[in-house]
Amino acid sequence: MKLRIENWIDNNNFSEDINVLFTDAVTCYKAGANRASLLFSYLAFLTILKERIIGGTKPNLFEQGHWNNVIAKLQNEDLWEASVFDATQQREKIDQATKQRTKDPIFNLNDNLRLQIKYWKDRRNDCAHYKDNIIETFHTEAFWAFIESNMSKITIEGGMQSLINKIYKHFDPTITPPDKDITPLIQEIEFSVERSKLNFFWETLLNNGEWDFDLSKRKQELINKSLEVNKDFVNDSLIAIANSGYIDHPIPF
Repeated sequence: MKLRIENWIDNNNFSEDINVLFTDAVTCYKAGANRASLLFSYLAFLTILKERIIGGTKPNLFEQGHWNNVIAKLQNEDLWEASVFDATQQREKIDQATKQRTKDPIFNLNDNLRLQIKYWKDRRNDCAHYKDNIIETFHTEAFWAFIESNMSKITIEGGMQSLINKIYKHFDPTITPPDKDITPLIQEIEFSVERSKLNFFWETLLNNGEWDFDLSKRKQELINKSLEVNKDFVNDSLIAIANSGYIDHPIPF
């Protein structure tokens, strides 16, 4: 019988690099190699975040040169792991005189989630450097539960608006060929939009008034593709908003 984490991996569209790391983690877990299992799991987690940064859009209040430097470090095999962790620990910068935000963080995280990531980074060090702390199977199981619970909460700062803009451009016939597949953009919703903002996200996309071109024929494509590839929490919000008057024919639950 498959482990819960294996089913979760199967239900996500991860890259080959990530799938290989998770496969190694599960293999080690089943063999009782607890330190190796947790280490591979942590590397898979960081690789997900690395790919989100590289595939994402620079936050608005983030200097372009600094962003380019971050991307360069992520592409360096000796620097990427520390760089991803540093990205998770960044906070917004506020001008104390004006109380205005002067710099965005890379990830839109709360302090509790940052602390949890630091905790698991310390457990990673226990594994890699064979420190005195005992690593048992429950550590790996707890980390897998952490990943499942929080991956959808780790979003790029400004990711929602960036994704909306990309979807606008996709449906603009003056920019994008009508036969171009929208699937990659729809798959970004889970990690670009906070759960608390999903309703606003769908309201914005399904509101005809926001478009400078006729979306009537393409709106159903947008909805159908989300129902096909996205998780329930994304589609539950979509169905609720769509059935509140944003489309002509209600979506069945």
